[in-house]
Amino acid sequence: MTLTSVVVVGCGALVLAARGASRRWAAVLLAVGSGAAFGYVAALTERTGHLLNDGVVHTLSTWEPYALAIGAVGALLLTQSAFSRRSTAPVTPYPDGGAALGGRVASASGSSMNTSTLAGWHPRWRFSGWF
Repeated sequence: MTLTSVVVVGCGALVLAARGASRRWAAVLLAVGSGAAFGYVAALTERTGHLLNDGVVHTLSTWEPYALAIGAVGALLLTQSAFSRRSTAPVTPYPDGGAALGGRVASASGSSMNTSTLAGWHPRWRFSGWF
């Protein structure tokens, strides 16, 4: 069995298993499939890069770049499906957290960045709803 067959069958089995699982386990199963698919995409990216040494026409006459495109779309769909099964709110900081932290780091390093709008900021992470 080729690597392509193993990845397609494995990801397909994980998708089917996720259909009957709880939302939490569906997210885990889809994320595992996504990781496998992105690993496959990484291998195809390397192979396609080596094929480009022989020219674009030669590369486009092989199956690897087309499998790369299809695999990348499939991996992205698996990732987005995993995210949609489980809320990302438990690990996402408030939207102003990055700006405030960046301002604090800049002011601590002696930068002239205006951090007056960040006064009183303190990190608030949302961890509720994990399980």
